[in-house]
Amino acid sequence: MYDQYEPYIKFNKEYWSLKEHPVRFKMYAKQHNSELTYFRTYRSLLKGMIKEDDKTIAIGKWRKELAKLYSEADSLEGPITGMNRKLAAITILQFNKKDLERMLQNERHEIARESGRYRSIPER
Repeated sequence: MYDQYEPYIKFNKEYWSLKEHPVRFKMYAKQHNSELTYFRTYRSLLKGMIKEDDKTIAIGKWRKELAKLYSEADSLEGPITGMNRKLAAITILQFNKKDLERMLQNERHEIARESGRYRSIPER
């Protein structure tokens, strides 16, 4: 989310740097209305994510937390991959079992059909 927010920071800084020149300030606001709107939208979303009272966005703290979450995700990836392999193996075994049952049933029908043919032939 911060990656989407970051490009619009420069528009906001430049916008507020023109505060002393009212005409330029208004012109800049008109020219870059969409960028400033995106900035406000992403900023409010990011502030809404923060559970602290001060509602400040501390980039260093945020990046440390992100790195921690990535390391936790990496540590979980091994067991999840193993479970995925086991699940895939079970699915394949279930499919093979159904396919084998189907093949055996076809063979039984074939044997029954052939034995029925020979019975219907009259003996001399």
